[in-house]
Amino acid sequence: MSVFTQREIVKLYSRTVFDPDTECMNWDGAITASTGYGKVNLAGKVMDTHRASWILSHGDIAPGMQICHTCDNRRCINPRHLFLGTRSDNMIDAALKGRIDMTAVRSAAAPKLSDAQVREIFSRVNAGEDRTTIANEYGVSPTTISKIRHLRKPRYEQIVGDLSLEAAS
Repeated sequence: MSVFTQREIVKLYSRTVFDPDTECMNWDGAITASTGYGKVNLAGKVMDTHRASWILSHGDIAPGMQICHTCDNRRCINPRHLFLGTRSDNMIDAALKGRIDMTAVRSAAAPKLSDAQVREIFSRVNAGEDRTTIANEYGVSPTTISKIRHLRKPRYEQIVGDLSLEAAS
């Protein structure tokens, strides 16, 4: 568990304004313009205020996990308004509350390339074709082509299967 000094704990919670109607503890300090989340320097590192509040109340946050808001208020650091979840949990929560369109979430999560296309791309890039040309043809980035070539995702490993052994020889 991250250790914050008493002074740091006071620093975090003294910069909040309690809203009796919502019971939100609204951060009244620095806010990141691009995300709307509060920022604070604790234990020698800059972190989101809602994450700091979670750590103080519940302990460390496992890698890959997010701290989500039941109140949907990015400035709120009330530990009772926070819950631990995956990125997927957070997106589903937002969609259920009508903050985002679920069809957009589904399409973003859906693979852009079919299994057959991944196999074809793997063969072509390993045969020496230019990855940018292939990327433009399939409407993906050259980085995606590199990820397929080097099998950087479990999906690509699974799809390509025996083709990767042929390319290595």
